[in-house]
Amino acid sequence: MTVVFVTSSGGVLPDVLAVANAWPTNEPHCWVASPAADTASRLEDLDVHWVEEPTMRSMPGRAAAAARHLDRLDPSWVVSAGTAIALPYFVAAKMRRTPSLWIETLNIHGAQGRVARLCSTLAESTAVQRRDRLDAHTRAFLVGELQ
Repeated sequence: MTVVFVTSSGGVLPDVLAVANAWPTNEPHCWVASPAADTASRLEDLDVHWVEEPTMRSMPGRAAAAARHLDRLDPSWVVSAGTAIALPYFVAAKMRRTPSLWIETLNIHGAQGRVARLCSTLAESTAVQRRDRLDAHTRAFLVGELQ
C-alpha cells in the first residue's frame, strides 16, 4: 500500500512535507503536486505525479482522473493541506472508501475557504495546528505547529 500526499506550491507544501516525514509507517509515499519552482525543488527525486490546479469547471473531470489514479495506486491514505488540487483526490478517496487526512494550515483564522471546508468534511480526520481550531471540525485532533 502507498500513502498519497497531495500538495500545491506555497505555504501548504511545508505542512504536507512535515506530515510525510513523520508518517508512522514505512509505506511508500507517492506525491501529487502542482508544478512550481518550490514543489519541483522540494520534491526532487521523489515519486511525483504532476497535475495542474483544477478550476471549478474542470473539477468533475479531475475527480474522475483522480479516481483512476487512486485505483492504480490502491493507497492506504490520502493526505493534503490544500488548495483546489486536493479536492478531486478527496472526492475520489471518499468514493473508494480510502481514509484521508486534511491538514489545516496554521494561518486559518475564522471561516475556512470553500475547498478547505469540503476537504475537511470529506476527510476521515483533520489535523489542526492550534487548539482553538478543534471545535471547527467534528473529527479533529491537535498536532501543534508543523515545521
